[in-house]
Amino acid sequence: MKKFYLFTQGTLCILVFIFSNFFACLAKAQESGAIAFSITPPLIKNSIAPGDIWKSSIKIINNNPKEIDIYVQALDFQGGDESGEVEFLQAKKKNADGSLPFFSQWIVLEKKEFTLPPFGSQEIPFIIDVPEDASPGGHYAALLAGSAPPHDDIRGSSIKISSLLTSLILLNVKGDAEERGIIREFSSDKKFYQDEKIDFIVRFENLGNIHLQPRGDIKIYNQFDELQDKILINYDTDFGNVLPKNIRKWNFEWESGKNLLDMGRYRAELILTYGQNEKQTIYQTIYFWVIFIKPLIIFSSAVLFIIFLIVVIIRSYIRRAIRSTRDMARSARQTTRTIPQKPVNKKRVIPKNIQNKDDVIDLKK
Repeated sequence: MKKFYLFTQGTLCILVFIFSNFFACLAKAQESGAIAFSITPPLIKNSIAPGDIWKSSIKIINNNPKEIDIYVQALDFQGGDESGEVEFLQAKKKNADGSLPFFSQWIVLEKKEFTLPPFGSQEIPFIIDVPEDASPGGHYAALLAGSAPPHDDIRGSSIKISSLLTSLILLNVKGDAEERGIIREFSSDKKFYQDEKIDFIVRFENLGNIHLQPRGDIKIYNQFDELQDKILINYDTDFGNVLPKNIRKWNFEWESGKNLLDMGRYRAELILTYGQNEKQTIYQTIYFWVIFIKPLIIFSSAVLFIIFLIVVIIRSYIRRAIRSTRDMARSARQTTRTIPQKPVNKKRVIPKNIQNKDDVIDLKK
């Protein structure tokens, strides 16, 4: 019973220590102003004709046990680096003729400030009023929700949104839209691989005036022209869009087999399809080698060792056979020398029809 009591007491101390640290971290998070809330949908895509009005809404959810103040604003954005990040731009004033050049100025929010109850949610309706003279093609803005009021004195062409949640809006204004893209790069990071991990790089450039979402796959064939695997690109997702005049980069990893039979020259084929009005397909092919150096050295050494053993055994067998043949020949010669030869008795043969021996011609004479 004493041992059980000590074990229970020790376990209780550990649990008290864990829970005290947990609540201390929670208190620090609350003191530091860390607030958990979410926004849905994170991406909105639509196509509207000039002069039309479109109504929609977003939903903000409070995941905290206390109420929070939420501030919402609309900002334009443009493409950033090739990883898919975007830069948010501060909206400028109206043009000299009174027109609104920025997409964010077409968005009318019904609520910009409100309070969310603990674990509550709020629908935020908004209206997009597209001007009659809106240029055809892609227009891009975002609805940003945060727990602090937006700043009016933002400087620079981009802002940081680390404390904000966003719902991106990709709007296509109907008209003479140009859908054109190319594969800027399709490559592997190496030409020769000594392990089974292969990295592919795909870079797609949008040359048109509307966002594109290229979809397709990478098919990988071995040296026997057999399909080994297929890597899907942008399937079952609304993300992966490439903004006009921007390049988007994707990295994919594929693992080949680990056997020696999996070595050899491989072929990878990239096929991409893009476009909403008219589907277009582009493709590109690359080659690479997979050679496992260490297993190949071990296998080659084993094969050479086996060949060496076979050669040694064959040479040894040939030598024994030659030595045995020589011994048999030497023994045969010795046997021939020791056997005495009998004298040959040469008798004169006289034909029966010759009666007188004197009539026989002596050839020796």
